[in-house]
Amino acid sequence: MSEIDRKIVLAGKLETIGNPLRKVFTKEGWKVFEFHGAEDAEREIHLYNVAHMVFVMDESMAGDGSLGFEKLITAMDAAEVNGIRYFCFVAEEYGTDKRHMERLQMAERLVGIWASRSGIAASVLHMPEILGVEADGPAAVSIYTAADIRKDVLPDGLPTDVLHVDDAAYGVYRVVSRSYVGDLSFRIQGNTSGEIGFSRKYDVRRTYELFARYSAERAEQRLNEKRGVKRRKISDALKKELVPYIENAAGAILMVGVAYLQGGNPVNHATAFDMNYLYIATMGLLYGKRQALIAMVFSTIILLWSLIASGSNLIALLYMPSELLHITSYLFAAVLIGFFADGRSYERESALWRHNEDRARIEDMRHLYDQNAEIKDGLYHRIVNSNDSIGRIYSIVKKLDSVSVENVFTQAAVVASLILDVRNIAVYVMGSEQHYLRQKVHMGEIAEKAPRSLSVKGTSYLADVVQKKEIYVNRELVKDVPDLAAPVVWNGDVIAVVEVFGMDFSQWSIDQMNLLSITTRLIAASMGRAYQYEAEAAGRRYIGGTRVMREDEFRRILSELSERRRLAGGFNMSMLRVDMDGMNVDSFDERCGTLVRSEDFIGEMSGDIYILLPDADDEITRMVQQRLSYAGIKTEAVEVAA
Repeated sequence: MSEIDRKIVLAGKLETIGNPLRKVFTKEGWKVFEFHGAEDAEREIHLYNVAHMVFVMDESMAGDGSLGFEKLITAMDAAEVNGIRYFCFVAEEYGTDKRHMERLQMAERLVGIWASRSGIAASVLHMPEILGVEADGPAAVSIYTAADIRKDVLPDGLPTDVLHVDDAAYGVYRVVSRSYVGDLSFRIQGNTSGEIGFSRKYDVRRTYELFARYSAERAEQRLNEKRGVKRRKISDALKKELVPYIENAAGAILMVGVAYLQGGNPVNHATAFDMNYLYIATMGLLYGKRQALIAMVFSTIILLWSLIASGSNLIALLYMPSELLHITSYLFAAVLIGFFADGRSYERESALWRHNEDRARIEDMRHLYDQNAEIKDGLYHRIVNSNDSIGRIYSIVKKLDSVSVENVFTQAAVVASLILDVRNIAVYVMGSEQHYLRQKVHMGEIAEKAPRSLSVKGTSYLADVVQKKEIYVNRELVKDVPDLAAPVVWNGDVIAVVEVFGMDFSQWSIDQMNLLSITTRLIAASMGRAYQYEAEAAGRRYIGGTRVMREDEFRRILSELSERRRLAGGFNMSMLRVDMDGMNVDSFDERCGTLVRSEDFIGEMSGDIYILLPDADDEITRMVQQRLSYAGIKTEAVEVAA
């Protein structure tokens, strides 16, 4: 099984059986992804290069059904668009509810119709009620069983078909890994299951009792957690509000002690500094204007207490400007320090707010970047794998990156076949006098029957192709004529013609003609580069000024033509070994003259001289041998090395 075949996407109601499914597929070496609906469909994440999808029926289908069906349709659309090959619809049968069963049947019909239309292999897996408990809590429980548990009433008997969640997950794995197609029923009778084919492993009754006990304990735990959270919130709020007042009162008591130690006066005799200013400033700087004013009140009380204790009268103090000014200075200090402290506090809060806003914007930008990256990756894979995409065309036309003319002709047929999605292609090369076209390479049974050479004037459809340099379309469906024929133009001249045979009816479109036009331009560019290279490298390819190729060049040509024979199937090749007795390379080349076709190749290999005859059967080979013998050149037919 390939790497792609071991990738699966889980969709639908993953809260029930999702975690056990992830575990069993991961354990078996599969890579598991999740699909959560429309958002993932738009971003196209996790779906490219994945072969399987499992959709677990959402219980919202049991209600009005619209939300559940919308999720199912979204998942199926995403599966079809992204090339999912196998789709498994898992449906849990909740008791005997008639409306739910109707919705279930409707969903099954929808999956069946979609699968037949899209050509995707699909299965519908019926599950009984699922029940299960894991170490970290409930994994899955049916809505009817959960209702019984919430009432803390253990039913007299469990339903006939009840399945542990781990057994259910393993059953889904068996169905998907073996690519079952059609409607499957998962039933447990006694200790064995029906169609899925393995023994029940888990005791459902014991699991039910564990779940009931766990449910009660978990409910009590959640209640205690809520109470604890509420108490902590109240405690934190009280601490936040009361601590400044408590600290302010403690500061006032401290100032009373300081005044007592200084002889009942808050003003230090040695420095003439009033310690209450320090108290007011501390409260103002720590907690702002409110606590500074409270500290001012306490300081005023301490000052009045010290003055009264020293023998002054409260009424008399009202007429003493120095003491009134002293008290006013307390107020001024409290307001001024509190004002600056609140200002800094506001600035800190503003800076924190801006920081949080900037952080939120950065997180949003990072989230958008991640989304764009996922979209980019998804689109990249879609483009590369799309049948008519630029990315796919690029990956195909890279085959034309060659400086060998013979290899370019071979790959031209391959490239045209892949891009146009056709099986029958013939490539003809134009003769030097522009009168005849000779078949260079063909692919497919229909193309194999095409003529080996064509007269430009004697073939009606070639007039527009060669003279007007236009694509020919066989709209009249003329027999023994290609469906499409396109010229390969280089430096204003037609150097080859690509012909397409046996096209499917659905391929007769403008898009197909445009693809063929683009393909021939790419082929022309590659052929032009190859012609130019071979012209420049002629001195390095041949021995002296002869037609005899050096051994490395001859072996390369032999390898390329062998590859063409492998691709074309009906492509014949012959090879003649030359008897060089009484001749050297120069004299052999002089005798050979025009006796060998321009499309044939002469080369040195392992110390001998060989003549390679492409597209030559036994009859043509004998004719060439006979012609050479008239010129005194003896040859022997040998097997062509693959």
